[in-house]
Amino acid sequence: MNRSGFAAWIGALALLAGAGRVGEEVPRQADARSQIRFAASIRREGKGLKGDDRIEHLKKVAAGYQAVGAYFPDSRTECAEALFRLGEVRRTLGDRAGALEAFEGVAANGSHRRFAARSLLEIGHLHRRSKEGAKAIEAYGRVVAQFPDEKGYRDDAWMWTGAVHASARDHASARAAWLKVAEQGEDPVDRIRAHDRIAGAYLAEGKNAEAASTLERCRAAFAEMAEEATSRGSRVKRALAAMKSAPKVADALAKAHGEEAEEDPEDDGEGRGE
Repeated sequence: MNRSGFAAWIGALALLAGAGRVGEEVPRQADARSQIRFAASIRREGKGLKGDDRIEHLKKVAAGYQAVGAYFPDSRTECAEALFRLGEVRRTLGDRAGALEAFEGVAANGSHRRFAARSLLEIGHLHRRSKEGAKAIEAYGRVVAQFPDEKGYRDDAWMWTGAVHASARDHASARAAWLKVAEQGEDPVDRIRAHDRIAGAYLAEGKNAEAASTLERCRAAFAEMAEEATSRGSRVKRALAAMKSAPKVADALAKAHGEEAEEDPEDDGEGRGE
């Protein structure tokens, strides 16, 4: 962990420990893992709550996760998980700054790679929702650079990077991000969805032929897998059938063909046989 990362983790640990009132609100459990389970039980108790009752309950949930850091600060893995959950709660409460601090702390901790990768995705999402595209792309890029072994989250980062570029109408950059999933994705369904979005990006630029060829390559690549009598085969078949760009490509090609026909009508047969 570098100096900036260490500082981020120390600051996040202080956030996790709370304001010193945790001991009054949350009973100490036998160990850090039990403390996390206790916090999770508090969270489940709030199912169905709405309005002010839900907000007050979420504050209790936050205290439950803060207790992990207050009672067991040396349990780094459990503290990272609790900090991630605290970030989720703060995000739900609308505390964007607190959520960002928590998620950055998880990433800086580094002892729980899965939660660290997820935290960077959450950081990217927070920036994306705030229309901070460059910061979102930076956070997604950190997932790929720091956690390439977490392939599912890596693929999510590529997909969301493409989405940010597409929202800025940078369709070429969007396609480049999605192409990485189409070619390297861990889940075949994600690869199909990436092809679908690539085709959609071509359509957005009026490149109908490129869109059509993208879908054709996708169908050909997964045709055999879709016929498997397995759960994977069923998932792939559903994903191929659900490609949103497919009907749009068909409509675009049909419209283009119709326009060509109007410009170059066939001989109607008059004068034949003379």
